[in-house]
Amino acid sequence: MNVKEVLFMNKGEGEGSYACNSAFSGLVDEEKLDSFNVPYYTPSREEVEDIVQREGSFAIEEMEILELADGDEQEKDMWAKGEKIANNIRSFTESIIVHHFGEEILENLFGKLTRIVVDDLAKASTQAIRPFELADNYTVWSALVLEIVMTFGLVYTVYATAIDPQRGSNDTIAPIAIGFIVGANILAGGAFSGASMNPAIAFGPAVVSGSGHNHWVYWIGPLLGGGLAGFTFEAFMTRPPLKSPVPR
Repeated sequence: MNVKEVLFMNKGEGEGSYACNSAFSGLVDEEKLDSFNVPYYTPSREEVEDIVQREGSFAIEEMEILELADGDEQEKDMWAKGEKIANNIRSFTESIIVHHFGEEILENLFGKLTRIVVDDLAKASTQAIRPFELADNYTVWSALVLEIVMTFGLVYTVYATAIDPQRGSNDTIAPIAIGFIVGANILAGGAFSGASMNPAIAFGPAVVSGSGHNHWVYWIGPLLGGGLAGFTFEAFMTRPPLKSPVPR
């Protein structure tokens, strides 16, 4: 068994079962297995020199010690997760690192690894809150028109089912109708502009993510669409309430 077959086996349960099967078949000495059924293998200096000559060399010039600073609970939780991941990696690689480079760099090395993992976790947590943005090859003017049309349809539906004094029994279906138009707008325009239909919905993610590119589209579009829908309904569709007959 060569070095790569030992060092790059699949992680998890498959790693332990592979090692046990290798021990039974004589490919790996049984005493080379640790308590986790992971082969304990340290490459010789000749093997390392051969790899360096073939693949290129490397040097460790400078490393920094990183400490956990005081912060909020979310930051501390990310640090705890980062340290846990780094320690899991350390349990498999510490013996090789100590054998070839000494113990002096261990804490600094895995401190730096912890910092990298924490940064990745922080990026993953903020990427969950993404700002509204335009699709590739979709112009701002097309997005503006789309936001106007979608907001017009939404506000007009609100007027027709929840505000119109002559709506009759339509007020009972107002929540369903409004929900359907919102869902239809998202399905139709979500892939192109995000289907904001509300400046506040676009403003929050933009502030959190720090990205406001083409953000004016999500203000001008809904304001124009909503205002146009309100004017249209009030000017052309609203009827005066029916007068009750005067009793004789």
